[in-house]
Amino acid sequence: MKRFLKKFFIVLALLSVALGLFYRQMLMYLLSQGKGQFNIITESISIDEALTKYQSDTLLLKKIHLLVDAKKFAAEQLHLKVENTFSTIYFPQHDTITLRVINACDALSFDEYQWKYPLIGEAPYKGFFNKERLQSEYKRLKNLGLDVDVGQVEAWSTLGIINNPMMYSVLENTEIEIAETIIHESLHATIFIKSNADFNESFAEFIGEKGAEMFLKTTSSIACKQVDLSRKKKQEKLKMILLNYAERLQQLYVSSHSTKLKLQQKKLLIHACCQEIFNSKLLSIQRAKRFSIRLMKSGNAIFSAYRTYHSNKFDFEKELQETYQGDLLQMINGYKKSYSLE
Repeated sequence: MKRFLKKFFIVLALLSVALGLFYRQMLMYLLSQGKGQFNIITESISIDEALTKYQSDTLLLKKIHLLVDAKKFAAEQLHLKVENTFSTIYFPQHDTITLRVINACDALSFDEYQWKYPLIGEAPYKGFFNKERLQSEYKRLKNLGLDVDVGQVEAWSTLGIINNPMMYSVLENTEIEIAETIIHESLHATIFIKSNADFNESFAEFIGEKGAEMFLKTTSSIACKQVDLSRKKKQEKLKMILLNYAERLQQLYVSSHSTKLKLQQKKLLIHACCQEIFNSKLLSIQRAKRFSIRLMKSGNAIFSAYRTYHSNKFDFEKELQETYQGDLLQMINGYKKSYSLE
């Protein structure tokens, strides 16, 4: 019996070491992310503190009150989980903490690189607070021959598990964008399908947009609505340009052309996309230049991200009208029965 126990504990120890080595990278990543999130949480202030501290800033106060009202709307009118979503605000310091997200996919297809996470399963993106870790992952992915993009993120969800502060940069956006962000992230904390980023992001985008429109109908002035709608239309046009070129690239990738010709045509299509963005005047000249440089550098990766957030696999608008008779709350409740995190 003693010999058996000795062997058992030796095997158990070896398995523990093996598992430790296997999960070491993920553990180090999670610790790094936890540190970044902890720093933001500890440096954030409550909404009441912000209202007192910045009482002379009329515009900021208006945005903070909008945040409070939008959260209330999300909870009461849409039945979304908001307890750990944007209850505090992070204002930039000298060494501002930022979250950057990396995504990657094949150079001649939209097959996305997937990262595996505890609890949430696979996802086609990975966030970093640590710049060195981000650069290391970028180099690793490029060495695999993948197209890679890095973007800065203003808001993210922890699925309601821990406190998720509002970044000050979000409050610099328009009223409809702030409301969309709040409802989008609250939706993630309420409804989530493991290893299904296309659905999670597309559904959150849809509910965020529809919910924000409902919210602003009762809160915004006519002038604010006009400004928001004008900006929204520009965003929609930019999105359609990118999705249109993503479709053209997809057709190229499934064609019988040689790899060499596909790479040549890919470069020409992305260049044409950049030119159309310039000609559309949807962005300022400087923003259009920056975005075009990023687009040329990242290749498929930006197009892939747009496909994830605006997947054509789902026709939520049709489902809302035909299945739920245009009732957004009923649609949310319908999905909550199967995929609720509450």
